[in-house]
Amino acid sequence: MKKASTKMADQDIQELKRDQLGAGVHGKYLKHFMQSSNVVVLKPEIQKVFPTSEAVNKATRPWPACWPLRRKRGV
Repeated sequence: MKKASTKMADQDIQELKRDQLGAGVHGKYLKHFMQSSNVVVLKPEIQKVFPTSEAVNKATRPWPACWPLRRKRGV
């Protein structure tokens, strides 16, 4: 004989109204997000050339020196 499931079905959970949730905080997780979510997905042929993030960083580090400086518009 099977034991009865102790999980509640979604239908058994009471739906909350917006005013019951309280005020949201703008930017609550922004600092954490900005520090930990810099993800770049490489194509497989690029991954063969750059197997680690260190290899990518080493190869791309000189690039900004090659870019021309941009002026702000209206200056």
